[in-house]
Amino acid sequence: MKINKKVCSFATVNAMNKKTIQLPEGVRYMSQANGILHNELPLNGKYILDKSLTGCGGTEFFINSGRPLVLVSPRTGVLLNKSQQHPECHLFRDLSKVNLQQLKDNLRLYLDKRIGVFGNVLAPIILVTLDSAKYVIEELKFRNIIDQFLFLTDEFQCLVSDAAFKGKVDLEFLRMIDAEAKNICYMSATPIDGTYLSALPEFQNVDYYKLEWHPSVIVEPTVKEIRMNKGESAQTIISRIISDYRRDGYFERKIVDGKTCEAKEAVFFINEVKTIFQIVRDNQIVPGEVTILILSSNKYADKLVKMGYKIESQSTDRTNPKNTTFTFCSKASFEGRDFYSHSAFTYIFLDGSKDWEVHDTTIEIPQMLGRQRLDENPFKYNARIYYRTKPAVQSEAEYMKAIGDKLKESQTLVDSFNNGDEYLKKSLVNMVKNRDPNNAYLTNYLDVIDDANGNYGLKTNLLVAAAEHNLATNKAYFYSNPLFLTTAIHNQIATYNAKSPELRDFEKRFNDATTFQKRMELYSSFLTSFPHYEPVLLRNPFIELKYHQYYNHFGPEELTRLHFDERAIENELYRQKIIICCQAYFQRGRQYTATDVKSALQSIYDSIGYERTATATQLSEYLTVQTIQRTYPDGSRPRVYLVK
Repeated sequence: MKINKKVCSFATVNAMNKKTIQLPEGVRYMSQANGILHNELPLNGKYILDKSLTGCGGTEFFINSGRPLVLVSPRTGVLLNKSQQHPECHLFRDLSKVNLQQLKDNLRLYLDKRIGVFGNVLAPIILVTLDSAKYVIEELKFRNIIDQFLFLTDEFQCLVSDAAFKGKVDLEFLRMIDAEAKNICYMSATPIDGTYLSALPEFQNVDYYKLEWHPSVIVEPTVKEIRMNKGESAQTIISRIISDYRRDGYFERKIVDGKTCEAKEAVFFINEVKTIFQIVRDNQIVPGEVTILILSSNKYADKLVKMGYKIESQSTDRTNPKNTTFTFCSKASFEGRDFYSHSAFTYIFLDGSKDWEVHDTTIEIPQMLGRQRLDENPFKYNARIYYRTKPAVQSEAEYMKAIGDKLKESQTLVDSFNNGDEYLKKSLVNMVKNRDPNNAYLTNYLDVIDDANGNYGLKTNLLVAAAEHNLATNKAYFYSNPLFLTTAIHNQIATYNAKSPELRDFEKRFNDATTFQKRMELYSSFLTSFPHYEPVLLRNPFIELKYHQYYNHFGPEELTRLHFDERAIENELYRQKIIICCQAYFQRGRQYTATDVKSALQSIYDSIGYERTATATQLSEYLTVQTIQRTYPDGSRPRVYLVK
């Protein structure tokens, strides 16, 4: 096999056959379009399904299809969620603590019960991870029923995003399932770009189906990007958020249909388990108020367990979810999970200075934004994205050359393996197996890949090459400049095309404004021109309630007179409150001594929190008064105030 220059550059080799399925108005979940989808999607064969939308019930659609199904996921949490929601499914989970033979026996017993051995004829539904799929395939092949099953590879985008740290497992799975399964659906709401797919022989000429949803069912996320200042970190920011929550009793708030809604739960997406450990420890978060979603094999997971914390899943009860106040998610744990909450807010952390915190703007950010499932959650489509950029250390030409060199070295060694004797083959395999596991792909992309029959070969892992290319591209472009990164995020969100251009433009300018005066002016101008957007602005948690309150109280003309200055606005509000209090206290036609006036005014100031030292002469600022000087028998002439 010769190295193809097109493969080295990840250009398209063979275009896939792309087909669009238009869904009608009112359809928000795939199960609502059963007839259309069953007619449009192939019954047999291999295809990619781009759902285009997270939380649209894709996995549920296939589980409830009545067809024998093997649901394969790279995320154990997804399978655990589905097994809890669907007791009719069988979870095959290969764990070191569980005897493999027992797992196989349980699978056989389940299949016997479902396919008629005991008088039942029910479609089997098997849930399995990538690395355990070989045992399921082995059993289905032995029974000669594998062609009756659809293999649904869920969260398909993880094949590339995970390849950097588990490329061998992913490629072995991909080659095995392609060779053994007749019917495969690779499904994702954010699938891998076609240029990457074209580099993998398993996807050459595979049909690609994309769901097109009616605009009326799509809600475009409203997010705010916040650049981390020098000296700030995810740890300091999250600690501040936790402190503010403990002081205020909520994370964020907004107004929906006239009701003030408060976020009482927070989900933090941060792909650094050490930082999660430090946050939990340093902020004295007790086990009962936190959910930690990380790989249980991580060394900090072990430390957390020893401290009394659990590495566990969120609530899977749609109708009555019971969640903790804080949830922390690492990259290996969030994709495909269903989060059910009535009031959770999302915080996302991106850091261009750390490879493991560089998230793909087209794949992973939409996935994080789509985790909240309950429509009742008013913060379902909101998130704060904290980010840090770093100037690119490699140009495109440099990293493409590095990738090309590694591909060439890989192919040279593969050719040597294929043409060599058994001694050379064994030496090359040992060389690959004994390399540094922390830097396995330093000079090439080789892996020793086993097939379902127990045979092995030396292969170029193009999944790893694609993952490395993806990371380098993101670092060199999107994460090299704040403008590039925020633009990429907004462009990705804008693909929903559910917001009007004027609203999207206003939100961007409002978030970019650095002073209250500019934000107040933008708010007043926009709402004056587009008054019908008031409910939309009230639902935006990134517009503080004071902007709504000031606009509704004063109106655009008075705000303009006050030059949109916050101090002037607040002083005017105090003045109006004091007038009302003075009108209630001081009676018309009655005379008050200067001492009485001063005392009463100071009491009014203190009651409304106005920091000012009262004098009697200040009464004329709030009421119409006449100053009178009376002469008393002792010759004194005190000043008296007559309220008109």
